[in-house]
Amino acid sequence: MKSAEYWDRLAQKFIDRGHRDIWRRYSDELNAELVARYLKGARVERVLKTDLFDEALVTGVAGVLSALAIEVHGIDISSVIVETAARQYPGAYFQAASVTQLPFPDGYFQAVVSLSTLDQLESFDEIRQGLSEIRRVLAPGGRLLVSFDNLSNPLIAVRKTLPFVRAPYFMGESVTVLRLEELLRATGFGVEEKFTYMHAPRAIAIPVCRMLEHRPYGPVIAKLRLFEKLDHLPTRNWTANYCGALVRK
Repeated sequence: MKSAEYWDRLAQKFIDRGHRDIWRRYSDELNAELVARYLKGARVERVLKTDLFDEALVTGVAGVLSALAIEVHGIDISSVIVETAARQYPGAYFQAASVTQLPFPDGYFQAVVSLSTLDQLESFDEIRQGLSEIRRVLAPGGRLLVSFDNLSNPLIAVRKTLPFVRAPYFMGESVTVLRLEELLRATGFGVEEKFTYMHAPRAIAIPVCRMLEHRPYGPVIAKLRLFEKLDHLPTRNWTANYCGALVRK
């Protein structure tokens, strides 16, 4: 696992830049819709978000979670991220911690949201430890909404495997669509539904979004959303940036 100091430095660079980041807003919108769709139903007492990077930089999904739970908890290994996110969401319970060692008692949460958190870990042993910790803190029957970088997408696989293709931050281990279900079942979760999402090709879309950063972001996001139609095609596993699942303890 990359150190807290690494993520502190990275987060401070993003914060100091003071960006509007159309791509990140687009990501937040898709993630918020994902949470609302898969965690709809009865209001729960407590929900956990397993990292706060998005909540610190733009809006994340904490606002949506507050409509689903009485208490919204969040962790991040970076204290810079935690402090920044807490200023945006003063009513939430945020703290610095690792997903591989959660500071909560057994069965504390009725729902956990882990969106591209575990794919920042450096080994599958760490990923399995993170999933085991999430399962431990989930109440019986509790639900986990989880997503990973999708290695079934050849562009994602190339970005991860070629050393000269640089990402803006560390990319850890990840999974294909098929490997994700195997990993979740092996950790003791029951898979209720699988999904893919975010089909706009990042290698092209992110630079374009940066060029248009100081323009109204609504029209740009509307065009990016057109790529989500690819999710209805048989090729969706190859075009999606993320794969995920709704699972139950």
